[in-house]
Amino acid sequence: MLQAFNDVPLADITRREVQQWVNTLASAGLAAATVRHIYRAVFKSILADAIDDGLLARSPCHRIELPAAAQPVIEPLTPAQILTLATVIDRPCGVGPTTPERW
Repeated sequence: MLQAFNDVPLADITRREVQQWVNTLASAGLAAATVRHIYRAVFKSILADAIDDGLLARSPCHRIELPAAAQPVIEPLTPAQILTLATVIDRPCGVGPTTPERW
């Protein structure tokens, strides 16, 4: 962050420069979650504090496009796997020696 905006006064940082910086972080191989954290928790927070302190009139962080967070791939069980599980389960879930009967 310091390398990208080291010599630039706060008031001179543009939305385009912020977007280019975010894009550079993403293209450098950082995980999307890391880029989002650096931007939101650090950079955007610093600029929000500068606005609160009267050092900046407006944030250049408006409408910055962040890389999408990776969604885990969930593969459902196959019918054969479900049948296998059903054969090894010997009692209904939630009913057992440590669970009181409810009826």
